[in-house]
Formats: sequence, C-alpha cells, structure tokens
Amino acid sequence: MDRLDELRLLVEVADTGSLAAAARRMHCSAAAATRLLNAMEARLGARLVERTTRRSVPTEAGRRLVEQARKLLQGYRDATDAATGDAVCLTGTLRMGAPLVFGRRYVAPVIADFLSAHADLRVELQLSNALADLRDGGLDVALRIGTAGDAELVARQLGSVRHVLVGSPGYFERAGRPRDVDQLAGHALLALTHVDGVRDWVFAQPGGAWRTLKPQARFVVNQAETVIEAACAGQGIARVLSYQVVGDIEAGRLERVLGDCEPTPQPVNLVYPGRRFLPQRVRRFVDFAIDALRDGPAFRLPP
Repeated sequence: MDRLDELRLLVEVADTGSLAAAARRMHCSAAAATRLLNAMEARLGARLVERTTRRSVPTEAGRRLVEQARKLLQGYRDATDAATGDAVCLTGTLRMGAPLVFGRRYVAPVIADFLSAHADLRVELQLSNALADLRDGGLDVALRIGTAGDAELVARQLGSVRHVLVGSPGYFERAGRPRDVDQLAGHALLALTHVDGVRDWVFAQPGGAWRTLKPQARFVVNQAETVIEAACAGQGIARVLSYQVVGDIEAGRLERVLGDCEPTPQPVNLVYPGRRFLPQRVRRFVDFAIDALRDGPAFRLPP
C-alpha cells in the first residue's frame, strides 16, 4: 500500500468509526489495516486514532489530517478522471444518501439498473431521514426533499411532492369524507412523529391564507410505512408525502381527501458538490438517475 492508501484508511476510519469496517471497505485484512495505521502514526510521531474494542475515533490530530486527506483524495480522483476522460469504465465506490421510503422504493431500483451496466462499480446507499451530509458524511450524491441546503452544492430538481391526506374507501364509507379542515376533528387521525414530536398539519385556505391544525391522533408512530399500513387497514386518516402512497392510491387501497387544501409542493433534488472535475461515476450516475426518476412513479400522483 502507498501513502494515498494511508490517507484513505484514515478517512474510512473516520466515516465508519471502526478499523475493521474501514479495512473491509479497502478490501484488506484488519491486520493489514492496523499495520498501515501504526506505520503512519510512527512516521508522523502522533496518535491519529483512539482505538477501543468497540470503536475507533480520530484524535484531534487525526481529525485535522482527515479534513486535509479528503481534499487530497478528491483532488487525486478529479485529476485522474479528467485525464482519462470517458474512455475508461466506471470503477471505485459511489456513496449516496436518500430518505428511507423514497430510497427503498425508488432509488434502490435505479441503482440496481445502473450497476447492471457497470460491472466494476460499487455503490453504497445510506437510507436515513436525517439530512445527508455531503461534506463530512463521505457521500458523493444525495436525494433531498425540500430545501437543497448548502449553496456550495449543485441541485438538480427531479420533481416535487406534497403532503396529502389519505384514508381507505372502507373508512370513508363508515365515517364519511371530511369536506373541510374543521371536520377533521371528528375523524380518527393517524400521525407520524419526528424527533421533535408530532408536527402541526398545515393547510392552504382560500385567499392565500394558511391553517394550522394540531392533530389529536388516535395512533402515532415514528415510521411512515406503518402509518400508511394503518390507513390502508381502515383505521383512520393519515397525512403523508405523496410519493409514499402513489401505489396505494393507484391500486384503490387509499383515497385522497381535501386536495384543495394541500400545502405548497416541496421540490425533490439530487445534490452533489459543485466541483469542476466531478468524478465520472458521480456524473454518469446523476444523469442516469435524473432520467430514470423524473419519468418514474414517484411523482405520478393520481387525483
């Protein structure tokens, strides 16, 4: 292994929190990774990683070196990509972040199609509803719903999604369909909870006004697909993002209500660092994913 491998190992340790996991990413043994790290620390005369039986964490010196190492490694990748052009096949690892439901339902199939066309490429998909960090999280590209965030990132819009109210045909047959926001108080509501609790439901009103409702929910859960399953089972009315229920509405398991009160749609973007020399695997994947996702079912919301 060369000096670039030393820097890559340190970055992988910072990203994974584990020397063993970093070794797996580099396709070497844990013993080889340990020797490489020991040699680097001995040569620099500084402890770079604090190691325990459960976790490996960069020291202050290690964190400073990780910050510089990311820039050096990216500069090396940019330079080699610029030199080789489009003639070389895609290799290495592409790391992407996406929200849980959107990533599982829509992004993962796109990745599978992309990998089938590029046998030497590896993709790591991180599914989380937390805001994906492209600078410190080690990601190449991320899908974001709502604001694109950092002004240093390039954002390419795929489409837009909106919050919708849905319930099953059976539920509406029993309880009736609400004709306005006030009538929601007489219905069984199903709510999604976040780290800050159950959020207010916001509705558009005539004349550009907004109406806020604090849902008094009968069932609260922190997982969107469970809320949707409860709605499909006739337990009440749920408020979810449109892409999460496209298939259920098309299949007749759910119906939308109060569509004229839905708030402003939120943009869905692919974001990536705004570098001049973007690695080929990132550039080609972004172009491929945009074509596939824009024409896909995520933004095809039935009435």
